[in-house]
Amino acid sequence: MKYPDAIDRILRNNVDILSHWILDKKGPFSKDYIDIWYEKYKEYR
Repeated sequence: MKYPDAIDRILRNNVDILSHWILDKKGPFSKDYIDIWYEKYKEYR
């Protein structure tokens, strides 16, 4: 899909940020965050 240049830059920048979060295990990709939500999942399944 061809986005306008401004939108393409925004998307690429945010994908880069998200990729770094995944690699650095930050935010919702941190072990603690995953453990908290996995425990909540087990309570309600």
